[in-house]
Amino acid sequence: MLGSSSDRRRPDDTASADLSLSRDSGREPESQERCSAPEPAFAVELVLDGHYAVVLLEGRLEQAGCTLLQEKLARALAARYPAWLVTDVSALEFADSFGLAVLLGADRHARASGGRMIVSGAGDTLRALLARRGLDAVFEMRATVGEAIADLYLGR
Repeated sequence: MLGSSSDRRRPDDTASADLSLSRDSGREPESQERCSAPEPAFAVELVLDGHYAVVLLEGRLEQAGCTLLQEKLARALAARYPAWLVTDVSALEFADSFGLAVLLGADRHARASGGRMIVSGAGDTLRALLARRGLDAVFEMRATVGEAIADLYLGR
């Protein structure tokens, strides 16, 4: 019979039926699945090797990640004298003005100690960002970490 109360479910009956179904199957409701913990927005890794240090940046460098980056850069700059530092930004998606200021500070510190900082792996997006802010002429840039390391050793 059309329109009988036994054929129709109220919206809240459907929701409770779906919720009980998901509990019985051991599967969480969709809304909870989407609320899983997000991956870190920014990661930094320090590699000390020979006469140089490589700092690998990944994700979105925003104000929240600046303290972590400052700590790693300080360790890298203190570990080698003069400081030879390669900052690999090939996995960096974005950098805000706070993050760029931290990189500028590391570059100045490296130069002040008679060393160098070379930025490697900058993609088109990051290069455009640096150009808009007038920083493309400030940072030494190379295509790869290997090229940057070779230039450090050869003094180019």
